[in-house]
Amino acid sequence: MIFADKILYPCPFNTNDTDGNAWPTSEVRASLNGGNYVSGTYPAGESFYELAFKDSEKSIIKLTSIKTYKYNSSSDEVKDSPSQDYVFLLDVNEIQDKNTDYGFKSDDDRVTEVTDYAEKKGAFRYIGKGPFWLRSPGEPGDGYYLAAHVDLDGTVDMDLPVNDYSLGVRPALYLDLNSVLFASKAEGGK
Repeated sequence: MIFADKILYPCPFNTNDTDGNAWPTSEVRASLNGGNYVSGTYPAGESFYELAFKDSEKSIIKLTSIKTYKYNSSSDEVKDSPSQDYVFLLDVNEIQDKNTDYGFKSDDDRVTEVTDYAEKKGAFRYIGKGPFWLRSPGEPGDGYYLAAHVDLDGTVDMDLPVNDYSLGVRPALYLDLNSVLFASKAEGGK
């Protein structure tokens, strides 16, 4: 998996706080991959996937089945809601301290810089760092929806309204390693 080391741009999880907190129908998912979300359609040709990668690069990005969980509004029960994505956000389980496979051993490992571009577009930035969305739903709200995010100090929180426009996006993706040509042996972890 490749995971952006900085916040690249801001985006609400969903436009309205009543639009839900399910990844498959979220605006942030549409901003990454293109397509429909609860309140509308992300314009064709304007998603991160379409703008950030050349056709030759897109051909090696793997379409991945993403397990996502959403709250059932009638019982607060967690249900599986899979999606097929080229680009996605990490979920709570992937970014927790217990998951050292991705290098997250403590809150400090999740503290993230905000790019100048993201700040100019409205991402919150304090001393160079900023919060970013995860694809997991937050705790059930009272008439509105919450989504999970990583805060400035690297803590994982489940309590932010989905319509916060100042949170950043840290895209992740998988490469099809059968389509990648490596020119030399990696040494020293690089």
